[in-house]
Amino acid sequence: AVFGVDPPPAGKKLRELCNSIAFIEEHILHFYFLAGADFILGPEADYSVRNVIGIISAAPDIARRVVKVRHMAGRMLEMIAGKAIHPAAAVPGGFSRPLLEEERKELRQMADECLELAKFSMSFAKENLFPKYLDVVNSLGVIKTGFLGTVKEDGSMDLYDGKLRMMSADGSYEDFKYEDYTDYISEHVEPWSYLKFPYAKKAGEFSMDLDNPNGIYRTNTLARMNVCDKIDTPLAQAE
Repeated sequence: AVFGVDPPPAGKKLRELCNSIAFIEEHILHFYFLAGADFILGPEADYSVRNVIGIISAAPDIARRVVKVRHMAGRMLEMIAGKAIHPAAAVPGGFSRPLLEEERKELRQMADECLELAKFSMSFAKENLFPKYLDVVNSLGVIKTGFLGTVKEDGSMDLYDGKLRMMSADGSYEDFKYEDYTDYISEHVEPWSYLKFPYAKKAGEFSMDLDNPNGIYRTNTLARMNVCDKIDTPLAQAE
């Protein structure tokens, strides 16, 4: 924690709750609003209709439900933290306001609706998307890299805290604490970019050769799934 301050348990739970709700809101945006047009309407559809408006025309019931739940997720963040964007209640050291019991009850109802959309989305993807595009997924942009994500002490997925797990392309991995990142991650500089390129230190050197990448690791959703041993919520684990 910053300056050695460990937030109180209630503060940690509220911060983690906000983080989880933000994931719901952002992933709805990505799955349905950004990627959804290509999958729901199909890549063969004319580009002029392959957008949010096209989704509304082709699947109005789904569109209505998605818009409602995404708005609801934003409303949940406002209730807990004051604002959906840049929540004000999450402050250094904890949380600046408590969660009232009547708010908790209302949030529980909203959370149930978010869960139902998540279950529907998973079923929809398995029935309508994966069978159609699995060959493309398995062949397009396949690069052999490592992965970096956070896990709990038992190796289960952690979206908020936990320890870092660096997985090599061969599936082997090392766990380490945030404060030890310089022992595991180095930075490379290219003359054509102001950015620095982090890479796995044990690789020895950095290479973006697509046929033989070296030191490169991926983060975010796929990486989180790949590095964890399990997910400690039963519905997600069952999938």
